[in-house]
This record gives sequence, C-alpha cells and structure tokens, in this order.
Amino acid sequence: MRTWAAGVCCAAMGCAVLELLFPDGALQKSMRYVIALFFLAVLVLPLPELSAETRRDPPETTVSEVATGVEELLRAQTVRMSEEQLAASVREIAAAIDAEPQSIEVTVGQDPDGNYLLTNIRICLPESQRLLEKTLAYRVEAQMNLRPEFVYAA
Repeated sequence: MRTWAAGVCCAAMGCAVLELLFPDGALQKSMRYVIALFFLAVLVLPLPELSAETRRDPPETTVSEVATGVEELLRAQTVRMSEEQLAASVREIAAAIDAEPQSIEVTVGQDPDGNYLLTNIRICLPESQRLLEKTLAYRVEAQMNLRPEFVYAA
C-alpha cells in the first residue's frame, strides 16, 4: 500500500513538472491529455496487485532494515576489495625481489570505531624461495606496517 501511494505521489509531482514545462498552445492540450492518461494508469493498474497484497498481509520492511542491509553489503564489498588490492600490492613487492608466492591471504577487519584495519598477511612461498623470507618480510612490513606470516609449500 505504501509503495503504491508513494508511486502515485511521485507520478503526480512528475506530471505537474511536465505540465509546467510545456508552452501554451495546441500542444499543451495534447500533452495534458497524455499526462492525464498516464496518471490514470498509475492509479488504476496496481489495484489488482494491491488487493492481493492486502489479503496476504506481507510483513513490511522498514527503512532501517533496508539501510542496515545495504550497509552490511557495502561493508563486505569494501573489505573484499581492500583485501584484493592489498594482496596485489604484496604481490608487486614480492615481484620486485623475484619472489613468486603461490598464494597471498590478506585479512582486513574493523575496529570498534568502524575503521578498516589490515590484520593479517599470510604468504605461501615455494620451499626453494625460503631465503627470500627476510627480505620480503622487511619490505612488506616497511610498506604495510604489519609483519607477514610465511608458510612454505613443497
């Protein structure tokens, strides 16, 4: 019901703006007719669906619930994109010293104030590149202010 009422209000405002935009004359009469038909359609077409909705009595989603959902989605997307970008940065640092990590896991978290923080870097190097660990650790820590954790694959 609220959606329908909001749609009617928006259509009314849109029709009023359109009517103001057209100059006086023969075209204005035609446009008023088209606008009136449009507004009538906006009023009448949703009525069968509206009566079916009132019979089912669906639960209403509040604006705060929608906002919370959007906020959580944006937070998750921000964390994922940050982790991907930070992993790419670690990969660039490794490439500069000819290290070839098999995988890089970066974890981003949030503090109580909502700030995003780099919490963990885990680099999987081949066993043959064990000697590069100290150099890579130093460079990653210098650029990202966090000492990485290393694991080795055979």
